[in-house]
Amino acid sequence: MNISSKITVGLIFAAFLNAETVSDYAFDEFPSKSQWSSIASPTVSDGQIVFDTSTDESVKNAKEPISLYENCGITTKAQFDSEKLNFFKNKVEMVFSDLMVTGTGKPKNQIFVFIITADKAGGESSSAFIRLRVSAEGEVLLQMRNFSVETGSEVKDDVFFKAKVMLPIKRLALKMSKEDFGISITGNDSLEQTIPWSSSFDISRWNNIPIFLSLKGVRTIGDEGHTVVTLGNFKIDSNP
Repeated sequence: MNISSKITVGLIFAAFLNAETVSDYAFDEFPSKSQWSSIASPTVSDGQIVFDTSTDESVKNAKEPISLYENCGITTKAQFDSEKLNFFKNKVEMVFSDLMVTGTGKPKNQIFVFIITADKAGGESSSAFIRLRVSAEGEVLLQMRNFSVETGSEVKDDVFFKAKVMLPIKRLALKMSKEDFGISITGNDSLEQTIPWSSSFDISRWNNIPIFLSLKGVRTIGDEGHTVVTLGNFKIDSNP
């Protein structure tokens, strides 16, 4: 083996050593309550986690339930392995398997939402987030919000990916790095796309900060129905 070959093998081996599965939830049982808190009453059944928004008692007991978002899901109680999820330094892949969104009411109002947030505020109230939305009619939407480190001003929510697929989704992967953001979907429809970060999105904002995660089913305002989301597996890899 010549010197060049040895260097190449060494680099590949080093990359392999850096690869690490951060989490792998098969949902044979409910996620650890020491790590995750519940929104309404999610359940686990037949190897899937189920987010049924009809269990959102706060909305059910409201005077005008239709005027509120109805939610059911799980969210991290503390920062989630933020060093390994630091996509400014590492390549991070998050994979959702066997994802289905159904419900009563209008399909466009029945939504699965996954949010990566940059502070404890969580969700849409966070100063910076990346949000994946999948509706029961098959619309897949990626949005982002970010505070500029240089100017201190907020950048409004920006849609940087939109597509429509047929549910259920067998596998949906989000891939993040300092250079770009990738999404791949396999199932009844398949697609793969790599998207450079928007010029308005200050990627350095995500360096060395706490990372929080949220997965939930949502029924949007103005709909009398409910949303049911089922998910078979959620896996996170660092430097895959």
